[in-house]
Amino acid sequence: MTSVLTKLMSLALFACLIASVMSAGPIAPCPTASVAVYVALTGPCQIGSLEFSDFAYTNAYFPTLLGPPASAVTVTPSSNPGDPGLDLSAAWNVSSGAGMDSALTYLVQTVSGAPTIDQAVFGITDNIVSQPVSIQFSETLCVGVAIGPGQCPAADTIDLLVQSPQTSVSFAPVSVMTISNDIYIKANGSGSGMISEVTNGLPTPEPGMPLLSLSGLLALGLMARVGAHRRRLRNCTAD
Repeated sequence: MTSVLTKLMSLALFACLIASVMSAGPIAPCPTASVAVYVALTGPCQIGSLEFSDFAYTNAYFPTLLGPPASAVTVTPSSNPGDPGLDLSAAWNVSSGAGMDSALTYLVQTVSGAPTIDQAVFGITDNIVSQPVSIQFSETLCVGVAIGPGQCPAADTIDLLVQSPQTSVSFAPVSVMTISNDIYIKANGSGSGMISEVTNGLPTPEPGMPLLSLSGLLALGLMARVGAHRRRLRNCTAD
C-alpha cells in the first residue's frame, strides 16, 4: 500500500515539475513595445504556449495612403495565457479625402511543437465621425505553413474580412501558421474617422495541460487499483 501511494505522489510531483519547465521555457516574453522593436527582434518571443517571430511591417503598401510608421504602432501582448495574441494600437486617423494603410506579418508556432492552434479571433475598434468613410481590416492566415502572403498554397490560405467588431474562424489543429494583418481606412469626400486598435487572439490550451490531464488519468488508474486491492483484502478477511 505504502509503495503504491509513494508512486502516486512521485508521479504527481514529476508532472508538476515537467509542467513548470514546459510553461517557463527559455524564450523571452513578448514585450509591450512598438512594432519597430518587434521587427528588430532577432529571435522569437513567447505568450502563453505560443511563440511569435519574423515580424515585417510596411506603411507604404499604397504609397499615397501612408499609415503610421512602425515606431508609432504599439504592440501589447495578451495578458491571458489561454488566449495568446497581439493587440495593435495607433492613430489611423483620416479626414477630407485622406487615407492610411498598414500591413503587419508574423509567424506563430507552438512552443511544444504540438498541433494545438485551431482557432483565430480578430477584432477592430473604430470610430466614424462623419460619413463617408471606408474601413477594412483584412486577415490572411497561412495555416500549417511558415511562409508569408503571396507564397502560401491556396489550400492552406484562409482570408478574413472584419466587417463587425469581431470575427473568428476555426480549422484543423496545426503547430505553425503565418498571420498577415492589413489595416485600411479612407475618408471619402468630407468624411472623417479613425481606427484606434486591432486585436489578434489564438485561443489555445494552457501550457502543460495535456501532460497534467494524462497524469490525472494515471493517478485515477492507480487509485482504482488501490481500491480493488482493498476490496480483495476485505473479501479474504471475511472468508
